[in-house]
Amino acid sequence: MTRTTWAALLAAGLLTASQTQAAGIFKDLDNWIDRHGHCFWCHDSRKDMEDWLKKNREFEAKNHTLAPLIHANHRHMSKDLTDCTNCHGNGPEAHWKTDVEIVTCSGCHDVQSVLNHDKYTNADCKGCHTPKSVEVAHIGEQKRIEAQRRRDLVRVEITDARIVRDEKGAAHTKITFRVTGKDGKALFTKGNPAEAEWLRNLVFYTNWGVTKGFLSGRGTPIYVKSDFRDIRNRGDETTPEGERARTKVTCDADGLCTVTGEAFELPQDRKTDAGLVTSSLTFCHGEDLSLLACEAPGAMLNGAWATHRYFNDTGLIDWSHSLRAKVTDNKKCGFCHDYDKGSDNAKLKCGGCHSEKTRTAETLAGKKHFAGHDKGMPRAVRSGDIAAPTVFSTADTDVTGCVACHNAEAVPTSAIREKRVAKDDAHFIDELLVSHPAWNVFVHSIHDNARPGAEGKDDVRHMSYAASTASCGKCHYQGTWDPARLAREGKPLAIDMKYDAEDRSYPAKAGTPDLWASPVSATCYACHAKKTNEKGEVVWNDKAKKHIVEMGGSLGVEKNALKPENCAACHSGESLAKSHKLKERGYESPLGMHPAFKDRMPIPEGAPN
Repeated sequence: MTRTTWAALLAAGLLTASQTQAAGIFKDLDNWIDRHGHCFWCHDSRKDMEDWLKKNREFEAKNHTLAPLIHANHRHMSKDLTDCTNCHGNGPEAHWKTDVEIVTCSGCHDVQSVLNHDKYTNADCKGCHTPKSVEVAHIGEQKRIEAQRRRDLVRVEITDARIVRDEKGAAHTKITFRVTGKDGKALFTKGNPAEAEWLRNLVFYTNWGVTKGFLSGRGTPIYVKSDFRDIRNRGDETTPEGERARTKVTCDADGLCTVTGEAFELPQDRKTDAGLVTSSLTFCHGEDLSLLACEAPGAMLNGAWATHRYFNDTGLIDWSHSLRAKVTDNKKCGFCHDYDKGSDNAKLKCGGCHSEKTRTAETLAGKKHFAGHDKGMPRAVRSGDIAAPTVFSTADTDVTGCVACHNAEAVPTSAIREKRVAKDDAHFIDELLVSHPAWNVFVHSIHDNARPGAEGKDDVRHMSYAASTASCGKCHYQGTWDPARLAREGKPLAIDMKYDAEDRSYPAKAGTPDLWASPVSATCYACHAKKTNEKGEVVWNDKAKKHIVEMGGSLGVEKNALKPENCAACHSGESLAKSHKLKERGYESPLGMHPAFKDRMPIPEGAPN
């Protein structure tokens, strides 16, 4: 089968699963895979699925189900494993509510360790674990809706953004926004929103240069109120001591609030370019869903859906007015990371890895993040615990806005700060390249486990990406993986060779570039920098690097040594489709989407509805 629908979707007998499993998956393997087409939201190879099933044939024969193995293999997946509806749909007869057996549950739960459970057999489970109790314990559709209601308590609407000039002629980004409650009414009609005790954080991340890779690696953030610490701030009339300085805000009687960012140097060609602004708001509420002071007993922290807008000198503009191709979006990422149709957000769980507390980070910034270590080797902290629907679990929910910071100008400081890379390492520059924050490198390398500390399957930073990283269409819209496009629209990636691993200045230094890498070369190298040898070891792919450099690519050179990239002369979009075997990957289901999944996930192009 081909990948034209990738996967879609779909499965007519999806909700009766375990009884069919008991009858034997292998009596009609093709039919079983067809009915589980929803698996290909994340996976992309029918052959890989067949091979895995056959590999575990004896387990299935002995236990009449593969559920324990499937659950165990998905324990750290991007979606919430405990929301069974993500994979099984929902309904009164959904088998995840009715098929309660020790062998099935043991994939996630240590059943035998539960008090007195060693006295029971499969026949006894349903006496206590009713469909309703199972649904309540595993979140399910109703709990998912409840969690979304909590997010919807507060929303940010960006009504205008534009460039303004001060008396000295310097450029600033001016943003007009409205913060609304669940009823759609403005929450602030006077005063400063930062004074609200239930508001934990409200930041607008802005950057200029959508079509040319952006001006700054970190953009020009506007802090209305931030939970970042600033140990230099002794407090003044607008900002409490120790908090990052707040930006002055004015709100009118209609709830429209205006804020202006710091000055930045706007290029002369601004008439043909655009800026990007994205929002981030966190707030606190009570069990009754009323907004509650964050310091109050029982307060719960949550995050509003993020939003982004594009703007120019005179105001907001549509995406179609910019010159940059739409490479991916929240729908694409949402296949694996979950998608919310109402907000058009993908639910990325950045905090699943960026979650280690360090004394340094707590002192300087008050955040869980790798930027700062306690002289040891920082580790990502992942949890397979049940996610409470009362608390949000994402760092950001709008993929499109990530490029405001994740761009070519953002030098890779974290790889050094994390002490995973030594300056005397023969592949020091290579490690910086595969760790680069630029979105076109970052996304490839993190899913391909090319970053330091991610290569081994047992490494805590290892990404269990279900699809093949050669399946460009999994994340890209058709044709946007063409090297010619990136050579035309991309920007050289900045590298700082001198960044001090032990630097404790605050705010953290952004780094000063002294080397650069050309965009196409760096992007391809993100996946091809490392390979697995015949011993199963992850080693550097020196052959790939040699080819890139010999063909004119730049992987860490001074700025005046950068050359125009001609990769597209041989590697066209069509040739990449052939070499990446795109037609051999993916899955086309003869069945339409099961009703249990409608409005839960976007439908891929060309898929049966």
